[in-house]
Amino acid sequence: MNRKRTYLKWLAAMTMMIFIWSGFAVQAQGPQMAHLSMGYRPIGAWMEPARFSITNNPGVGDITIIEADISNFYSDFLEVVNPALPYVLESGATTTEFGITCTDEVVTPGAFNGDFAIIYHGDRALATATYDGTAYSPLPADVVETASSLGTYSVPASGIIERPTSDDRQLGGYYKNYILPNDIGTGPEENDNVYSFTLLNDRIVTLQSTANVNFAIYAEDFNGEPGPMASNALYQAYSNLTAPLFAGNYYLVISSLEGWLVNFGTSDMPSPDAVTYLAPADGAINITNGMFLSWEFGENTYEYQLMLGTTYPPTTVAVPWTTTLLESYQLAGLQPNMQYFWQVNVRNSNGTTLGPVWGFTTTIDVPQGLTATVVDNAPSFPVVSVNLNWTGTSDRAFLGYNVYRDGVKINTTPVATSEYSD
Repeated sequence: MNRKRTYLKWLAAMTMMIFIWSGFAVQAQGPQMAHLSMGYRPIGAWMEPARFSITNNPGVGDITIIEADISNFYSDFLEVVNPALPYVLESGATTTEFGITCTDEVVTPGAFNGDFAIIYHGDRALATATYDGTAYSPLPADVVETASSLGTYSVPASGIIERPTSDDRQLGGYYKNYILPNDIGTGPEENDNVYSFTLLNDRIVTLQSTANVNFAIYAEDFNGEPGPMASNALYQAYSNLTAPLFAGNYYLVISSLEGWLVNFGTSDMPSPDAVTYLAPADGAINITNGMFLSWEFGENTYEYQLMLGTTYPPTTVAVPWTTTLLESYQLAGLQPNMQYFWQVNVRNSNGTTLGPVWGFTTTIDVPQGLTATVVDNAPSFPVVSVNLNWTGTSDRAFLGYNVYRDGVKINTTPVATSEYSD
């Protein structure tokens, strides 16, 4: 690490010459060229990385970036974000894969700044930009890591959430730390406040405010992401939000440009709506293995199960209760010429809703192993006949076989056995 920092400082003196010669531009996202303002960065808390927009100006050809580095790590509070290296940036292309993020290192609050550089073309060329920001200690309810608890709920309840009064950003108050879905603003005048709550059973959560605030609710694991983002919110709305939530832990982020007062409430979640079946139609025929049952879930569904069998109602469990809400099932192992019944049931912690029972009939097996034996008793008997034999793979309730010669049916009544003489 020390060698890399020394190398960066040594190349910094050549930056301007190489920057002009290469036709290669690095600029921060925003109005100011070649500078990235990281704003206020909370100590000990996650925040999306600040990213550069790097453009490979046409005329240079494709370039291969082999290294990215910064000159000031602010006691290991800062680190570089980059894709897998080496990274090929095509001529005329732009990437935002490179940037700077903050670690969980605990440091002294204060301002930081430095140079960012990328090395390319076999360490013979360098392009740089500058960056700055301020590390600060987040207050309660400022970030996820210092979220204020709204409590634990299992019965209907109501309460009031009030914006914290420490709002003077010059004195170290609350800051804009997250990009929420449909943000109403991203400037320094907007701030986020974060709250946690726990539901012991499935509830309907309501949020109401007279102010123009942006509500976003997240699962405790942020759907596999490191924190609140525009892409992983469970629910988002302005000023009023109704969210059916299942038992678990959640985060609520409230973002606003103004003061606010929010009414927070929980109520019982009703039993889930019944599933809507899509295919095959009730009473469908000629169903074969490999085809799909499909349906759509209604509101408030937490788990489902699929029953499939030859009894009415079906008693065989094809899909046991699961929270992975798939809306189709591929048929397999079906017997030919049989009537099957299926049913999709759904439930949450407040009740179970049974789906209707639909039926279908599988296709009749195609006869196999057809043989034809010519019987010619000439000259004593001038009529030539053909004895047909075949194998029927299923003898389940069917009317019989039809025999065709040159596309014309020649039997008058269904053939009950697997032979026929023409």
